[in-house]
Amino acid sequence: MTDAYDRPPAPATEPTDMPAPLPERMPGTGDSGPMMDPPVNPDTPGMPVPQPSDNPDTPGLPTPTPLPAM
Repeated sequence: MTDAYDRPPAPATEPTDMPAPLPERMPGTGDSGPMMDPPVNPDTPGMPVPQPSDNPDTPGLPTPTPLPAM
């Protein structure tokens, strides 16, 4: 048993399998410029990578490795 709410009122008039159009781009955005490597930690540019010290409270456990900055 079907009701009026079970089917669309009319078939689609525009094609539904067309991809969406690409967004507009500002002029000159095609060239990205020179590629440069970012610093290891953007919060501390030029500073050495920190090395964790041994923890006397946890003998025998491995020293944790530092995580990269987000």
